[in-house]
Parts: sequence; structure tokens; C-alpha cells
Amino acid sequence: MSDFLDVISPEERRARWNASPRLYIAAPLADVVRARRIADDLRHSLTIVSRWLNTAAPGSVDPVNAEARAAILRDNLADLNVATCMLVLADGEAKGMQPRATYGEAAIAVSRGLPTVWLHAPGGPGRCIFDAAPCVTRIDDESKILEALVGRIA
Repeated sequence: MSDFLDVISPEERRARWNASPRLYIAAPLADVVRARRIADDLRHSLTIVSRWLNTAAPGSVDPVNAEARAAILRDNLADLNVATCMLVLADGEAKGMQPRATYGEAAIAVSRGLPTVWLHAPGGPGRCIFDAAPCVTRIDDESKILEALVGRIA
């Protein structure tokens, strides 16, 4: 897996942000329609690097075939490597969505110190240990996403 991860210094991350903010959106596959809508709302301010948003069909489920899963993982990790910030849509847990891979992607971002905005449901559903990292801003209001992303860098 180390071939996929690119450790970036905080100075380089700031330089990349100033040059071209690139957002990776992590969300449960079941939440792809909303994640696409949010991505569309943010495109005027950020470059969205999450290719899975373009390929996942509404109602799709994770493949069981190991080769297909490995290909998706490679793409997602490559996208994370070029991201300068991350949005975690974890509030779907309150609606029964399972954010397993979402939390895995969030763990990678947190381990790299990537500025991250974590959207959880009011009252706490969608929170996990990774949202306690210093690089994370927690919000429970979808309308505050862009403001929170900009605030992570300023």
C-alpha cells in the first residue's frame, strides 16, 4: 500500500492549496447522489478529485470481486494523493448508511494531516475517533461546508 500514499509536508500542502484547491469527497456509496450534488455546488470554488462520483451509479453496492475492489481502491488512493483537503459525509449513518470505506479514507487523510471537514448528523451520529484529529473541523449543517473548508486553510 505504501506505493499509493504520498506524504506531503504542511508547507507543500499550503502551496498546493493556494495553487489549486483540490477536494476529495468521502461518503458511503449509498449517498452518491447527494455527494454529487454537493460536489456540483462546490465546483465553483474547488476542483473535485473524487473520480468515484463520476462512476458510481445510484443504488450501486461495493463489488465482491477482489480485482474490481482493488481497482477502486487504487483509484481512490490516487485521488486522495492529489487532494489538498477532504470532505467526509458521515451524517448518512443516522439513516442506516454504512460509512466503512468512508472512515478508512478519512483515516488516511487524518494521518497525512489533510485539512478535513467532517459532516455528521445533529446529535452525533456519524462521528468516530478520527473526527477528533486537529486537522478536522466537525459540522452538523450541510450549508456550512464551504465556509468550513475555507476556514481549515486560512
